[in-house]
Amino acid sequence: MNEEFKLPRLASEPPQALISGTSAEVAADILFELLLEVVRQHQPEIELVLKGGADIYGFTPELMARALQAQGIWFQLIAIAEQNAAMRRRRQIERARGREALRGTFTHVIAEAAEDGVPARQIEGLLSNLRIRPVITAHPTESKRVTVLEKYRRIYLLLRDLELPRWTERERTQLLADLKDQIELVWMTGELHLEKPTVQHEVSRGLHFFDETLFTQAPEILANTVWPDAPSPYTWGHISWDPDGGINYLGCSSPRVTAAMAQGLPNAAPQPYSDAGAAAQETGCWLNVADIDDFVVAQPWLKGVEQAHAVSNPNSLRIAALTVG
Repeated sequence: MNEEFKLPRLASEPPQALISGTSAEVAADILFELLLEVVRQHQPEIELVLKGGADIYGFTPELMARALQAQGIWFQLIAIAEQNAAMRRRRQIERARGREALRGTFTHVIAEAAEDGVPARQIEGLLSNLRIRPVITAHPTESKRVTVLEKYRRIYLLLRDLELPRWTERERTQLLADLKDQIELVWMTGELHLEKPTVQHEVSRGLHFFDETLFTQAPEILANTVWPDAPSPYTWGHISWDPDGGINYLGCSSPRVTAAMAQGLPNAAPQPYSDAGAAAQETGCWLNVADIDDFVVAQPWLKGVEQAHAVSNPNSLRIAALTVG
């Protein structure tokens, strides 16, 4: 904390001078200067804390709390700048080399598999048994209030807007002013709950991630794979019956049910799941989860319906596998 922070530009230069580049360092400089302006306005005593030259031993508890808050905001702003730069690099790679060049994506993995000679049928077999379930929970180290998360989200979007070349100097200046306003609002808002969060608070936090992330990406997931939360027989049978399934509302378990579901998992054969259902019913301890009629009505000119049929969601088709003719 006592290491001096050296700015890469003169303090007299206007913030607009930083909009000549879009690196993470330049974005961090913008956010750092705006944070300093907020601190000078509200708590000038801790400006040197951000620059690494303050003697904190004489701080009062209240001033120490403000200093820690300023450092916390600064660390969050650095993360936003780095995330913004990372997303920009990913877009540049995709434009220049195609989506298959993006590490960490299914497209990249499948392209590498195809290059290594892995048969398409083998990949299809693996994907047909793949189960992905996002888990959203409140981690103790990530207990920021939703209002604060929303402000940081707006800071990220404003920083992204600054990269666009279409703005006039007046418009850029306004964007910078909006950025400062959001940083100031974060400064004036308590980041953590002072009381134990209620169930309503936890639900509100979970919905924040649905609203800002999952809902916007769901159409892309649906178009490229299949409905992500389809009532797969194995999934619902496993969580409702197996001792290690996680939910098992009624505390039911049956070796016959577990064995039958395990038999149907590799190739989604219907008979083992029917056997599991019959065995579950015989126990007298069972739970209706879904009632699905497995049929699809399609126009005759829509080809590949049988191949596009999604076992994990019988009433849907994989769009990418359909053709017209």
